[in-house]
Amino acid sequence: MKKLVLFYFIVFIAATISAIFVSDKVLVKAIELYLDDYSKGTAMQRMSYSIIIETSIENIEAAKAGDVTTIINENCEFIDMSIGLITQNSYEAPYPFKIQLQETIEKGTQLIEQLKSEGYCGQ
Repeated sequence: MKKLVLFYFIVFIAATISAIFVSDKVLVKAIELYLDDYSKGTAMQRMSYSIIIETSIENIEAAKAGDVTTIINENCEFIDMSIGLITQNSYEAPYPFKIQLQETIEKGTQLIEQLKSEGYCGQ
């Protein structure tokens, strides 16, 4: 009987130690994944702001020069790029926001198709 109790005790201790090590590894991996996704999101936000600034500067310069075609083409490129970024990252959006993003993508796609038929947007 003593051997059986000792065996159960050893198994219990081994299982507890194993559980502690495994949970530690899982926690570390979960934190690493979270931080990796967070840093990617932060980098994407910074890049998006940078692109907005650059596009706005180009549009202002084109507007001052009276070049409507350049303004439209720059906005086409910006809309097209934004659609790509939203499509890549929208899986993280909550459901109601995901619907809004889908509607925005559809509007942007329709506008680009219309502008292409009018001779803008890289035609």
